[in-house]
Amino acid sequence: MILPELTRRDAWELRRQPEIDEEELWLTPGPVVWQAERFRGAPMFYPVYRSGDLYATSPLPLIVQRGALELDADVARQVGGAVRYLATNATIDRRVRRVGCPELSTLELNDPSEYIAAFAAAVRSDIARVEARRPGFTNLVLCGGRDSLNLLLLPWQNPVIAVSARPNFPLVQQFVRDNRLEMDVVELVDRDASLLDSEIAVNACRIGLDHVRWVAELRQLAARFERRAIFWVGAMADAFTTPKWRIYNHSLALARLRALPGLRGLADTDAGQSLFSWTCYYRGGMWQGGNMSLLKEITDALVLSAYHGPAMRALLARVDLRGAATSDIRPAIGEALAGGPVVYPTTNPSPPPSPFRKRRSHVAAFVEVLARHCIRCA
Repeated sequence: MILPELTRRDAWELRRQPEIDEEELWLTPGPVVWQAERFRGAPMFYPVYRSGDLYATSPLPLIVQRGALELDADVARQVGGAVRYLATNATIDRRVRRVGCPELSTLELNDPSEYIAAFAAAVRSDIARVEARRPGFTNLVLCGGRDSLNLLLLPWQNPVIAVSARPNFPLVQQFVRDNRLEMDVVELVDRDASLLDSEIAVNACRIGLDHVRWVAELRQLAARFERRAIFWVGAMADAFTTPKWRIYNHSLALARLRALPGLRGLADTDAGQSLFSWTCYYRGGMWQGGNMSLLKEITDALVLSAYHGPAMRALLARVDLRGAATSDIRPAIGEALAGGPVVYPTTNPSPPPSPFRKRRSHVAAFVEVLARHCIRCA
């Protein structure tokens, strides 16, 4: 959905039911706000937002439903002139809060071979679950590095297309050829700034927009399939499948962990996987999950991470990465998915930041866009 429709209350379908959970929110395409008496569960990765008895996958529809922005001064000070990602349950509107919490692991699974087999099985299970709920939807896999390339090896039942952009696009093409995968590879080019106001509004100062790309192109791609499409990403998988988890942290997460009863004075070197779990929530869920939230609202299509379904979440709630992920196990996971050796690119270059989105993530830009569409700041 795009502005000015995004700022009209009647543009959002209001669905009422006694209970709601994150799966219903994130597996429902289209512009929807849910009204429910209770929320089941505690989302760890996918952003879910609440204002009173209203729930949505981004703050904007809840602000629109209330008819005005009530600025949270503390958040406004945090984001300042720009924001990389907003690591808090608060939002730019003081009435809207993120629902969920970190999930700590029992640390009972530390064997690498067992973890690799369970990881591959969990991804297959979660993908099959979604395909069964959305039969006939086209799977559009956004590809770059090994995390997302491994998704091309899954036993998809619905149609699947690989989607990429330079500098990775030719590498993805070569991956498909080298591994004899029967699928098309579509190239994205991030030149269309026509939806920038929509991006600013939906983002609501949550992440730095200069790290968001291809929004207009992805909306057009979803429209080709009449919104019966699922954009799949490999969000955060390198944090679970490489030693990156040791350095995947955030100062706010460490500060909050240290403040827990019995953990005051905790040293950085002692924080271990507990810090990692908190960082997954405050950093991964807000930065990568926030990006997915933005794409979901604007494309009106489903946007899902293959590494955050219920089976994978249950696995990550058991694993001890200190033993299970002491090296990069993604090639072994790929081999488990493919049933044989997999040929990967030798490099994984990153696209540059978006020039036309630079300095458009701050509060002033957000308030200005809403004001032009009759949403005042109270």
